[in-house]
Amino acid sequence: MQPSESSIQHASLLSGPGGTATQASLLPGFPPPFIDGPGAMDRRFGRFLRWFFRWDISGLDRVPQGPLLLVGNHSGGIWFVDAILLLLAWRRQFGGRRRLFFLAHDMLMDRLGWVERICTSLDFVRATPENARRLLEQGEAVMVFPGGDWETYRPWWRRNQIDFGGRRGYVRLARATGVPIVPVAHIGAQETTLVLCRGALLARWLRLSRWFRARVFPVALCFPWGISLGGVLPPPLPLPSQLTTWVLPPLGPEKICRGDEAQAASLVEGELQAAMDLLAAQRRLPIVPDLVDWLFKRSSEGGAPSL
Repeated sequence: MQPSESSIQHASLLSGPGGTATQASLLPGFPPPFIDGPGAMDRRFGRFLRWFFRWDISGLDRVPQGPLLLVGNHSGGIWFVDAILLLLAWRRQFGGRRRLFFLAHDMLMDRLGWVERICTSLDFVRATPENARRLLEQGEAVMVFPGGDWETYRPWWRRNQIDFGGRRGYVRLARATGVPIVPVAHIGAQETTLVLCRGALLARWLRLSRWFRARVFPVALCFPWGISLGGVLPPPLPLPSQLTTWVLPPLGPEKICRGDEAQAASLVEGELQAAMDLLAAQRRLPIVPDLVDWLFKRSSEGGAPSL
């Protein structure tokens, strides 16, 4: 059986700089990665993740039809649980009728082969303007976290602040393709690891931007090691913080194209920050009080909830 035309197109989107596509993207009968990846992951891990993080999502039903760009704040360090849980919710909401592609950092798509294979099977693609534009032009939904490593490793006391680090490429992309932007606010994942500092100066000294396209070398308090350096030395185990995702009403091209690029970016970030402020006001002290209530409630109910 020869790969279909759509399979070949998908392979080109997932291929590296030299044009070599991953094995998952070339499977006959496109799209096997989408059918097998999120479905199997939800069966194996989704129930546990929703239970462990007491995750709640709202607003996914307001996502419009057609191509669109979802723009969200990024939290949680190396585990990117905000992205994984949104992927699982999208799959449960739309089944096989509609796909959601995530623009992923080079660290996920280049450096570790087994990580790349997993990410490819879950519709993660290399975060380049070309890949994003081609997906939108093909009518797909695309999720981007403009803040990237800069935002996901913001200090713990800034956990509820939107910080894209001045990146506005998503505005240029939405304007060029004429698609709406759907803001997506996540809260709680930044409390799974307690970041003390980004380590931006150390990252510059180590030239991480040259080797890994990274601007940070974070220092964090983590369980069970105490201290984690660079987000991976050693890799922290996430704390059971309660996570909430809020999909906001879409911002149409008429709003995104109004004014200059800075005004459009300010509009999107303002919508996200307003949502974060509302979500933060509904939260009590992070992790410990919620965890105590959670354990007490589960013990009184006789075990984990049925999700």
